[in-house]
Amino acid sequence: MGTNDGNIEWHQTKIREYFEKCFGEVYNPFLEMSTDLIKALSDFVNDETHTGPEAESAKKFVTERQIKLAEDTIYCIQKLQSMMQGTGFESEVALLEDFKADLSEDDTAVVKMQHLDKIIDDFAGYKTVYNEIHPKITGIYKEVKSIAASCSVISRKDYTWPETRDCHVAFDALTTIDKNSGCVPEFKKKFLAFHEEHSNDIEGSAFKNLLDTIVSNLHQIVDGMNKGALDITKFDRTKENISWKDPKDILAPEDAEEYLKFFKS
Repeated sequence: MGTNDGNIEWHQTKIREYFEKCFGEVYNPFLEMSTDLIKALSDFVNDETHTGPEAESAKKFVTERQIKLAEDTIYCIQKLQSMMQGTGFESEVALLEDFKADLSEDDTAVVKMQHLDKIIDDFAGYKTVYNEIHPKITGIYKEVKSIAASCSVISRKDYTWPETRDCHVAFDALTTIDKNSGCVPEFKKKFLAFHEEHSNDIEGSAFKNLLDTIVSNLHQIVDGMNKGALDITKFDRTKENISWKDPKDILAPEDAEEYLKFFKS
């Protein structure tokens, strides 16, 4: 979804391609590297050749902080993917699928607000003009009927009545003169509601809260080590010198439950 000078646009195919490119070229390779990193860190923790108080302290740091950060990052990326593409989490309704459901559209849809407004304005204008001229058309019909009836030279006496109701119904099916009813204004309302619903999907979401937590924890570790507040060889004695947020404590209850369930599976 995008805006251009206030015009809201949606191109389903291009958005799907963009998401596929992001996850295919950036996020999925990062997920693979994160999985490899966790394995390497776990191998270090389980390596019995590294012993002694400092080694055990470093292993504890790796287990409680580094592996945890890598796992949280994997979860965070998969949460975003679920929000965009609809894979992985039942709690998420994918943006692309929600568009098709809310607007009864498919993957070929291209919607531009300025085009909807143009259609509404044009057909409301056509209906206004038609309301002005159809009495004249009726008058012409009556005049033709009268002339034909009084003229023996004219053999045709019957003419098609200029039915106005069908035209009124057809115009109103698209849009009424006040531009509030009809299939195009109704579609526009649904499109605006969809845009409003999803224009701020990230802010306040479980994904964003978790991402902020990961970034905060990383900064705390780096700053703590740079300033000497955190010493991984004395992890138990220095870990309280820096702030550490556990995602399950900052997520909403239902999100925390899903988070814990993910790591149990």
